[in-house]
Parts: sequence; structure tokens; C-alpha cells
Amino acid sequence: MHKSIITIIAAALLTACVNEDDAKRTLRDAGYKNIKIKGYGGPFSCGEGDMSTTRFVATNPVGRKGVEGVVCCGLLEGCTIRH
Repeated sequence: MHKSIITIIAAALLTACVNEDDAKRTLRDAGYKNIKIKGYGGPFSCGEGDMSTTRFVATNPVGRKGVEGVVCCGLLEGCTIRH
């Protein structure tokens, strides 16, 4: 019983750490195309002040396909793209 409750809480927390709308907007504004959101970016992908980390695969502004990275979004600093 306890394991299932912990699993549900962990899943909810990880889902809350993904910000698909802001990630897509940040990538589009930077010139990325064919954006595919791949979920949570991982616990060490972004800085301490970031509230969300969203993994992606896209075509970068110079046309390279299959570029992978994360979009990190903070409460006050906005979003940044990391590779």
C-alpha cells in the first residue's frame, strides 16, 4: 500500500516538473522546428532555481535534425535551452 502511494506522489511531482507549453514556445521563438516533447528532463538537467525541466528533440535553427536537449524554466528568469 505504501509503495503505491509513494509511486503516485512521485509521478505527480515529475509531471509537475514538465512545462510543455513554455518549452514549445521557447523553442519556436529560438527558431527550432519539428519539436517533439519527450517528458521530464531529469533531476540534474537544470539549475537550482528552475521550476521545470522538459526534454525535447527538434530541428535546430540551422537545419540540423534530431537535436536533443532540455528547456529549463524558472519562476523569475524565464526559460533557457540547454544541450
